[in-house]
Formats: sequence, structure tokens, C-alpha cells
Amino acid sequence: MVQNKIDELDMLILAEYQRDAGVAYNALAEKLGLPTSTVFSRIKRMSEAGIIKKIVPIIDSAAFGFTTTAWIRMGVDLKGDCCKVAEKLAENPKLLEVHEVAGDWDILAKVKARNNLELHDLTKELYKVPEVTRISSLIGLKTVKESYGLPIDEYHVERVGSETEE
Repeated sequence: MVQNKIDELDMLILAEYQRDAGVAYNALAEKLGLPTSTVFSRIKRMSEAGIIKKIVPIIDSAAFGFTTTAWIRMGVDLKGDCCKVAEKLAENPKLLEVHEVAGDWDILAKVKARNNLELHDLTKELYKVPEVTRISSLIGLKTVKESYGLPIDEYHVERVGSETEE
């Protein structure tokens, strides 16, 4: 399990690094009070181990006209293999996230679109997947928070606090 490969120092480095992965290693090391070589080697190790999957810029979607955020719920034919359908849908670059879910729906996908008409066209495109039998969309009216990092600090503090209480 990946968690076993992460120690307290890794958690501190990751908590800061995910806030700004473009920061120079020496600046990160200085902020954490660590040698630059330690920060560099640990980030390299975590990258090679797949703990850090990739480093990408976070682009302002509105700057490119993508002002509609929506979640598309899809039902899959009972005879269809939900896993295979989800994998097939994941190949569509217009779907930012694809999840198999429990409940009344089988698959949930997150999208960014320029407007409702573009979202409508995408929905029609998704209906072309034979195993998709029903679709429902939820449209976000206003994004209050959109986070890409994990709340490492919050869980780390809770875990460390619970360990000292024992």
C-alpha cells in the first residue's frame, strides 16, 4: 500500500509542494527548514513510486470561455459491463473526470463547457455509446470552491493529535 511508503517528513513536503509545485526546491526546503537535497530526493522518490502522479498547471477555465461546470450522471444497460463503459467514456477528452458510482446512477462525469448548448451537444454525443441508456445533468450555478490538492494538513494534524492522546 502506498501509505506505508510515506512518513511524517514526506507528509510535510507534500502538503507544501501541492500548494505550488512550481516552487524551487531550495525555497521549499528553506520554508520547511530542511536541506535542499532532502526535499529533492524525497520528491524524486515519491514521483518514481507514483505517489506524485504528475505535475500540471492549473488553468483558469473561464479564461478560455469554459464557464459551465456540470456533472453528467449516466445509467448503463444492465447487460453492459459498467467498468468497460467507464473506461470507454474516460477516453473522451471532454470528460474531465469519470467515476463509477453507487446509487441510482452508474457513472458520474465532470465536464467544463462553454455554455449549455455545448453541454447539450456533449450529452447527445454520450448517448451514442450503446450501453448508456439514460443521462441526467447537474449544472453548477456558481463555483464557491474548487480544489485540486488533498487536505493533507487537516488529516495529518488529526492523525498526529490522536496518536499523542493515546
